[in-house]
Amino acid sequence: MNTEEFKSTFLPLGPLLYRIAFRMLGSGEDARDAVQELYVRLCRKGDRALRSGNPQGYCVRMMQNVCADILRRRGHNVLRMAADVTEVRGGPAVEAVDSSVEGREEAALVRKALTALPRKLREVVLLRDLEQMEMSEIEALTGMSQVNIRVTLSRGRKMLKEKISKFINR
Repeated sequence: MNTEEFKSTFLPLGPLLYRIAFRMLGSGEDARDAVQELYVRLCRKGDRALRSGNPQGYCVRMMQNVCADILRRRGHNVLRMAADVTEVRGGPAVEAVDSSVEGREEAALVRKALTALPRKLREVVLLRDLEQMEMSEIEALTGMSQVNIRVTLSRGRKMLKEKISKFINR
């Protein structure tokens, strides 16, 4: 793989990779370090990503693994990272929209409800509703068909609504 292939294939993925790392690690500095570590790994194994047929999906999975490694080195529970939603495209998530106590409480309820969803449902809901990805992008990342994505998304939203209602009515 030459420099131009690397630049044209992997550098445009930087913002997406940063958002994933930020969501998993919770810190902008840590997210930048994770993206840099990923790019170093891609310099070594970039040909494998290009041959995979889905470089974006390959990079997303690698980013999740890099973040999991960072969290493990710190002694954190890796299972909690997928549900820690703190950023979406365009900037900080729910907490920045309404900095009032009520807004933070609502964000905590949503996070708690997301954590309670099964992994596959949570992943599709996060990608579609929070990351605002197109169905074709989700299809490329998850390997699911668009029909399965729609069904999973519908189930995930329904279950999320039920969980939020359950937490509110406690």
